[in-house]
Amino acid sequence: MSIKIIVTITVLTLLSIYVAFLNPQKIDFHLTEHETLHMPMVIFLLGSIMAGVISSLLIYWISQFKRTISDVGESMTRKRKEKERLQWDILMEKGSNASLCQNYEQAAHAFKKIISENPTHAGALLQLGTVYRNLKDYDRAIHIHSSLCESAPDNLAALYELAEDYAGAGKIDEQVQTLKKIRNKDTRSSRPLISMIAALEKNKDWRGLCDIQNKIVSLAKIGAERNQANHKLAEYTFNKALDHFSTAQYETALNELRRALKVDPNCIPAYVKLGDAHMQSGKIAQAIKSWKAGFQQTGSISCLARWQSAMKQSGIKNYQSEVIKTYETAIKDPSSSSKENLVLMLVAFYLDDGNVDAAIAALKTHGEATSLKQALLLASAYQEQGSNAEAEEILSSLSLKARHQNLEYVCSDCGAVTKDWAHHCEKCSSWNSLVCQFSLPENIEVPAVIEESTDIEQEVPALPQAS
Repeated sequence: MSIKIIVTITVLTLLSIYVAFLNPQKIDFHLTEHETLHMPMVIFLLGSIMAGVISSLLIYWISQFKRTISDVGESMTRKRKEKERLQWDILMEKGSNASLCQNYEQAAHAFKKIISENPTHAGALLQLGTVYRNLKDYDRAIHIHSSLCESAPDNLAALYELAEDYAGAGKIDEQVQTLKKIRNKDTRSSRPLISMIAALEKNKDWRGLCDIQNKIVSLAKIGAERNQANHKLAEYTFNKALDHFSTAQYETALNELRRALKVDPNCIPAYVKLGDAHMQSGKIAQAIKSWKAGFQQTGSISCLARWQSAMKQSGIKNYQSEVIKTYETAIKDPSSSSKENLVLMLVAFYLDDGNVDAAIAALKTHGEATSLKQALLLASAYQEQGSNAEAEEILSSLSLKARHQNLEYVCSDCGAVTKDWAHHCEKCSSWNSLVCQFSLPENIEVPAVIEESTDIEQEVPALPQAS
């Protein structure tokens, strides 16, 4: 019994004694019509209090008994649910392990048992749908995951699995719509956008890809991640331009190419295609400008070769000087990674222009003495110049070197080349993939006559001055 009840009874008892002391007379208490009970006032009051106390105690004990029974019931229910949950966890683990081992029938059996006892078990429904997708039963997978999404609209895992179901079934539009729902629920995540990119790439929906990639760019961190995202956006924009070209929307296509270059100034395909488009429409000056800008920005040999050809076709007076100046500047650039190709192109330009002495001088000034390609060009230049002895010596050296071929091993999987055999490729780790082959050496020892610069240099006429 609580302190409050004891205090309350004590107070009422003292109050009853006080009232009875002030009212000592007896009172009549009628039990029936003919029976009357005479008792002092104090006894009546004390009896009333006692009856109230007993009634209160009875009500309290009854409520406590009911509460105890309820607690026992709840405890039993809780234990039963914990036991069921433990059994479901065991079945989930068995099903997940079976699914990882690709034993999908056993996994489906475990998940179905859980669902038979608890039809709303989200984890079992999610895993069962995935199992059906792995079994290529896409209709069942879509039905289960879509039902789960309806009952739990905020379950992102179910939405992702449903998107994968649609992808497996080849329903790209439904997949994209599902991913858009995920995007609306999680606006800061790039995962649904990346999944949408993969889906739209299958349909080659370049317009949709550009829209999504723009969002990815806005989420990417400034630096390498942002540059990579812009590079991808430029690729999609370029393909979008190609679609416009295929439908004869030339101005729109050109604008898309310019947009690609704005996004990624190093987009070589955009420079090349923009110049090609200008050439096809007869705008040779704009083509020259586009290819020149592409070469200066990216160092692309493709842009340089097109620019050189366009300069020749343009009819510009003394265009050779501009071409030579461009080559000389690029060759002297220490950051150039294609110096050998530039030297070869410059020498070929001199030879095509009939300036053999200038070609030899360029090779002697900028060439590498051990370059096989440059040695062949030098021998050809000597032959055109009439210096057959020097050309014969170079060719003899090449012939001698060709007899001593290099033994190489090439990986049949990744194409990596190594000089020593190994049981696996060092680059891609493929087992027993190295194939033996013979190849000519990349570098040779050029005869000393090639490196001399006495008489020949004195015979070389002055090169055209670049304007």
